[in-house]
Amino acid sequence: MIIKTKYYVALFILLLCTGFSTQLFSINNTAFTIRVLLDEPLLETTSWTVESEDGIVAINIDNRTEKKIYKKTVLIELKNKKLLLNNKPCDYKSISLSPRKKNALLTFKKVGYEGSFLVLFFNNNYYLINAIESEKYVGSVVSKESWPGWPKELNRAFAIICRTYVLSKVLTARNKRAKGTAKVPYDIKNTNIHQTYGGGVIPPVLKEAVLETEGIIIAYNKQPIEAMFDACCGGAITSKMQGIDFKKAPYLSRKYACTHCKNCKLYTWSASYSIKELVKLFEQDFPDLKTIKEVKITSRDGAGFVQTLMIRDKTQTCTLTGKRLYSLLKKIKSTRFTLTREKDILTFHGKGYGHCLGVCQWGACSMVEKGHTYKEVISFYYPHTTLMKIK
Repeated sequence: MIIKTKYYVALFILLLCTGFSTQLFSINNTAFTIRVLLDEPLLETTSWTVESEDGIVAINIDNRTEKKIYKKTVLIELKNKKLLLNNKPCDYKSISLSPRKKNALLTFKKVGYEGSFLVLFFNNNYYLINAIESEKYVGSVVSKESWPGWPKELNRAFAIICRTYVLSKVLTARNKRAKGTAKVPYDIKNTNIHQTYGGGVIPPVLKEAVLETEGIIIAYNKQPIEAMFDACCGGAITSKMQGIDFKKAPYLSRKYACTHCKNCKLYTWSASYSIKELVKLFEQDFPDLKTIKEVKITSRDGAGFVQTLMIRDKTQTCTLTGKRLYSLLKKIKSTRFTLTREKDILTFHGKGYGHCLGVCQWGACSMVEKGHTYKEVISFYYPHTTLMKIK
């Protein structure tokens, strides 16, 4: 990604294991404020309620001198593409909501959030967005993506991974907005489609892990990587997977197996479905399917992940991709599986949980328990990368 340097002042300094390099990378001076989607476009039958104990200030984003002050609660509604705040029409097209008291929280759906909320009108729809400083965002994500009781050294690695991932998304989103090609006004979603973010109180041990790695990210060719991670890879060799652009992301092409997660409960799994259940689940793709005579895996990639399956009834044969099957059958944990059938029960026997790219969380936990550092964990799962520090 090439960014015009005259708009950017903060520097990224390459952090090597032996010290700092003088190589530099520039980014916008507001790079550490992240726009996180909290809710999708507001529909005519939907409303958002935002609260703060000491009051809320609503500012017109298009004209920063205009503002309204509310005692505690702001009810946001949309009627005929116009905003209503506490049942009164609002002339502002897009607004920023902030607590009147410094460091107070904004509450949405009974969860407290730091930073401010943006109600943005974009492409004829409204979006509710949390604008939050990056290190606070990272702390919240680690608290949701990590497991209670995991060692601090592991959470140091997770803090770096989550920070890197969101920075990659921020740079991509801002580049699109600068070019006028953005389809949405936010940087990242708050679900595991990207990273799970839910505000709330961050445990002290996780705050320490974030603080102790403050500003550190993972880079390839001096650019932040798309630092993907998942619960358990099941020993997959990711370089053999199909459908991944490893030229764009060579750091995801791990040419050796992860052996660290083999004692994890998610390493192997099984899930069973009755034929009636499967017919019901498949009907949105194959409405004429009345029964299932046979389900057969027809192709895999080199890593063992199912690419296509054949489904046959009395009169027709259907083809389904592994990815589509994974989205339809919620009990299966990955597309790396075999099949057995006993009468009217089809059982999937699989390995791993999720897409299995990047860091294997349970494998990383095992590495740390064996004495490996967060740097070694990152190097193992993202080969050929270096660490950078935000300055």
